[in-house]
Amino acid sequence: MRVFSISMTVLLALTATLPAQELPPVAPGDWSMYNLNVLGWRYNSAEKSLSPENAGKLEEKWRFPRKGSKEFVGAIHATPIVVNGHVYFGTMVKPAFYKLKPNGEVAWKFRIPAYSNKGALGEKGKRGVNRIGSGPGILSTALVTDSTVFFGDAAGVFYALDRASGKKLWSLNAKVDGFPGSHHANVFMSSPILADGKIIVGGGSHEPPYPQDPRYPCCTGRGFVIGFEGWADFVEDVQRCVGAVVTGAGKMFVAGA
Repeated sequence: MRVFSISMTVLLALTATLPAQELPPVAPGDWSMYNLNVLGWRYNSAEKSLSPENAGKLEEKWRFPRKGSKEFVGAIHATPIVVNGHVYFGTMVKPAFYKLKPNGEVAWKFRIPAYSNKGALGEKGKRGVNRIGSGPGILSTALVTDSTVFFGDAAGVFYALDRASGKKLWSLNAKVDGFPGSHHANVFMSSPILADGKIIVGGGSHEPPYPQDPRYPCCTGRGFVIGFEGWADFVEDVQRCVGAVVTGAGKMFVAGA
């Protein structure tokens, strides 16, 4: 299998950029989540930099990695998020999540822990064995709020990072016991959204290829939607809600399919 790097090229209108303040709130002109809003309009009336008049005058301002760089970033599958001129995105190969400054330099990088799904692939004779072993790459677009960055990966782990520093605030593993509807093939490939003050994200089971193995008792995985309520409060009562699957987050509710 060939593995290659995809560089990110940014085209910006030839207009002046105001100096960024430290952690300003998400503004109406920002693109803080996939499809812009819960309606999925993909149109931002508050964004005034681009127009039919100047679209033909766009030129490359920077690219990441920079031309000639030997840094390996990995494949970028998801649509980047842009908040206050900063760009947020994750990679699938050699998985990591990046925040870039308005000039294209790295503000911070969160490397997905190696073997983040180790021990969550099921036990032989109990829940089947994950013989495919989906890795922890990031395929979906993140959600950025005033303080936090949210995204899930293909290993079935959902992350909340500090927007300023990139440090992990908490994570949730949908494969381990304690998660409602836990399954050894659970993955996160959808993009989280913010709706009615709740973080909403969907997940599902990566079992379609499994019937190739006649020893696998297919199929038991189900799709699910998670809603995080009180996620900004970091209450410790979540331990009583989902055991030890999540630490430091708010209440969680799950709808199965």
